[in-house]
Amino acid sequence: MGKIEKEWFDPNIKGVWFHPEGYPETVKQMIIAKDEETGVQVSMSIWEPGTQDTRVLKHDNCEICFMVEGEQVCNGQVISPGMVTIRPPFMPHGPFGSPNGCKVFEVFFPDPNKK
Repeated sequence: MGKIEKEWFDPNIKGVWFHPEGYPETVKQMIIAKDEETGVQVSMSIWEPGTQDTRVLKHDNCEICFMVEGEQVCNGQVISPGMVTIRPPFMPHGPFGSPNGCKVFEVFFPDPNKK
C-alpha cells in the first residue's frame, strides 16, 4: 500500500458505506484503503442486529479480521471484541449471524505463496 497516504482521519466522516454485493441488506462495508496494483484492501464492515448470512464463504485471497465491537456467531462459536481470525485462501468460513450487531475491521491481501 505504498501509494496510499492518509494521515489520521475518521473513516465515519470521510468514508462511504455501501452494501457489498452478495451480502444481506443489513451488512454495510467501507473501504478504508485499497491498492489496485497489489490487491491489498483494508475495510470495515457493520452488521446490523439480527443479520444472518447462511452462506459458507471461500475466496482466493488471504483475510485477517478483528472484531471491533459487538458479536458474531459462527458454527456455534461466539466471536467477541478483540478476537482475530487469520484465513488463508479458499478456507471455508460461515455461516454467520449477529444477533446484536457488530463492527469488523478487515484486511484482504493476495496469497503470498502464489506467484
